[in-house]
Amino acid sequence: MTDGDGRHAKRPPARAAGAATRAGGTEPMTARTARELRKALASVALVVFTAATVALLVFALRADDGASPSGAALGGLAAVRGLVALGAAADLVVPRRRKRRNDGQGRSGV
Repeated sequence: MTDGDGRHAKRPPARAAGAATRAGGTEPMTARTARELRKALASVALVVFTAATVALLVFALRADDGASPSGAALGGLAAVRGLVALGAAADLVVPRRRKRRNDGQGRSGV
């Protein structure tokens, strides 16, 4: 297919059949994120790693001086598990806050 100058005419990009698009964009309006899966995984991680943190802290406090692993090693493991639990909590809170902020901005002009 050529235009009047003998050059090949550009075709519009192909779209999936029935894909609705936003004005000015090419992303389908029906595109989905993995928000629910992310929320479920973060919830499970929060529970598991919080429980692991508490259990390791209890074991660390009850460890004898000559115990193997030592109380310090168990405390270090508890700290690492606690950081992972904090990351899971942040993963639950931050996307919810961003969504709420973005929804509020979109409705103010309507």
